[in-house]
Amino acid sequence: KPGPLMPEERQLVQTHVRIGHDLLSTVPALSKVADAVLHHHESFDGSGYPDGLAAEVDAEDEDNRGDACGILRPQTATHAASAA
Repeated sequence: KPGPLMPEERQLVQTHVRIGHDLLSTVPALSKVADAVLHHHESFDGSGYPDGLAAEVDAEDEDNRGDACGILRPQTATHAASAA
């Protein structure tokens, strides 16, 4: 589709993380990766989805900020919305 997604379209696209999570959760051999699938669009600043999780960068990993999978550290019981 040329141009940006409509809000309804973006919302539909964003459901893929929950669908993947729910499917993987039912397969014993894959259930351990279900949370990674659910949160693979989260961002350091909390602007991602589905939960808007914010993260801290481990000081030892500052040079590897591009590798979010290895260094995301969720803030203790905090989502971006409540951290502001």
